[in-house]
Order: sequence, then C-alpha cells, then structure tokens
Amino acid sequence: MYDTDYDTVESPSATPNDISYRETRADRRNKLFDKVGSALSGIASLTPIMSNLFTGRPETVDAVYNPYVTSIANSMRRRRYNISPAIEDLNRNRATSNYNASQINTNTGANLAYRLQSAVNTDRAIASLRSQESNVNNQYLGDYANTMNSLGQQWVNATNMANEANAQNRATARNIRRAGLSQLSQWAQNRELMHNQEARDNAMLAMYAPFLQSGYTADTIRQFNKWLRKGGNNVG
Repeated sequence: MYDTDYDTVESPSATPNDISYRETRADRRNKLFDKVGSALSGIASLTPIMSNLFTGRPETVDAVYNPYVTSIANSMRRRRYNISPAIEDLNRNRATSNYNASQINTNTGANLAYRLQSAVNTDRAIASLRSQESNVNNQYLGDYANTMNSLGQQWVNATNMANEANAQNRATARNIRRAGLSQLSQWAQNRELMHNQEARDNAMLAMYAPFLQSGYTADTIRQFNKWLRKGGNNVG
C-alpha cells in the first residue's frame, strides 16, 4: 500500500517500530523550518553581543580654551603709569615762574634765592610723582600676575575636564566590550548546557523507546515524535 503522507510503500507486515520513525514530507518541511528558525534565533541572540564586542572607538572631547587669553595677557602686560606729562608741566611752570620773578625783581640775589626755592619745590614734586609711579606700576605687576594665574587656572581646568571626559569615554568603551565578552561566554555556556541536556534527553528517550513502542500505537508514537523534534529530541 502506498502512503501519500510518508511517500513510502507500507508493507502489510510492517511493525509499529518500523512505522513510528518514518518521516513524512510535512515532517521534513517542518524540520527545515525549525533549522532556519533556530539559525535566525541564534543570529538574533548574538546581535547585541556582537554590537558590544565591536563597539567603535570612544569619542574624543577637545579642550575648549578662552579665546581672548593672548589679548588679555598683552593688555595687562603693557599697562604703565605715565608721569611724563606731569613732569613736563612742572618744568614748564618753574620756567614760567622764574621768568616772571626776574621781570618783577631785578635783584640778582633775590632772583637766585627764588630760583633755588622753585627748583627745590619742583624736584620735590617730581620725586613724589616718581614714588607714585613706582607704587602704581607695582600694583599693575601684581594685577598682571593675578590675571596670568587666573588664565593658567582656566587652561588647567579646561585640560583636566577634557582629559577626564576622554578617560570616562575610554573606560565606558572598555566596559562595553567586557560586557560583550561576558555575554558571549554566557551564551556559549548556555548553548553547551542545552546541547548536553539534549544529549541526555536523547539517551533517556532511546532507553525508553522499547517501553513506549510496546505500550502505545504507532500513530501515538509518531505524534509524540513530532512534539519532541520541535525541542531537538527524537525517540529511538
């Protein structure tokens, strides 16, 4: 008798043991679909792991510095307290005063005394200006030093922030790859565990096959085999 489901000729003397393990075209088609589905499932399960393992290079953060550092430094360095106009005014006033005195009083001795006193007063005023100039210029130097210190701190802070951000990015990339390796190890261990469980189940089913064949009909065992094949096992 020709069996269209099994695509085989069934002998009238066939035993349940012969019939129970015969594959139909539907079984072969289902097994092919199961293999394709299993392969796609394996690829899908490896996708996040591969994504972690092949993470690109970490992003680099560039330091951002104050764009006006040079202008600020030059402006502060060039600051000077200029007393030249004041000194010129003092000398001009003394000359004018001496001329007026000579016109008013023609006595030579009196003119000399006046000129001497005028010179002393002028020199005293110039000395006061020189002292003031020195104090102000020293203050300018102090301001310049404070400004350079502030600019240096800004530069150091910007550099440290960039270095810290880059270090964190590199550490994150390393941790992602390590996570990928850990996931890959777990995936391989699970596959090995499932393979060992399948081998154990197949061995147990092979041992129970004679008992199943003696206690169940061929159709029952065939249907049971279909269910088991979906999980990767087979009776006998």
